[in-house]
Amino acid sequence: MEISFNLLIFLFLFGKIALILVPTRELALQVSAVVKELGKHLKVESMVSTGGTSLKEDILRLNSPIHVLVGTPGRVLDLASRGIADLSRCHILALDEADKLLSVDFGPVVEKVLRVLPKDPQIMAFSATFPQMVKTFQEKFMPDCTIINLMDELTLKGITQYYVFLEERQKVHCLNALFSKVPIHSNSFFISNAML
Repeated sequence: MEISFNLLIFLFLFGKIALILVPTRELALQVSAVVKELGKHLKVESMVSTGGTSLKEDILRLNSPIHVLVGTPGRVLDLASRGIADLSRCHILALDEADKLLSVDFGPVVEKVLRVLPKDPQIMAFSATFPQMVKTFQEKFMPDCTIINLMDELTLKGITQYYVFLEERQKVHCLNALFSKVPIHSNSFFISNAML
């Protein structure tokens, strides 16, 4: 996810808070590093908060001004529910890897986080895929949003892409069928066992 330099200026000048939700601790650390690098000359303060880390450290860090909070939905909701994280000035919400954040595992928690934010926050959802759960969320919480789809631009001319949704037991048979139809040297396969 790209964090705009202008967004950081806006946050700093107008005393607003941005919340960036991510599905994993590793991604939270990566996003936070980008925010820190972009915001270091503006004195934009950010922090990371994820499950599996010290709640005490988060409490201490939240006693200082924060412009950008990067975290996982469960930890952010926990901090807000306990009154530790004051999200009353959080008018910007970014969902990085929205397809994962809106899955069965995270979706209900993300919606609870939305309920503790001020009314009508600016929501940005970034996703490599656009499954039904992202579309449903967009229709419910972002009905007038602008959708930017880069997928058409990512496919090179002369390359054909296919997406096949299969049960686990069907994968080997499908690969065998593909290998028998198309030369192996001209293929790339990306296989996921994640339930979307």
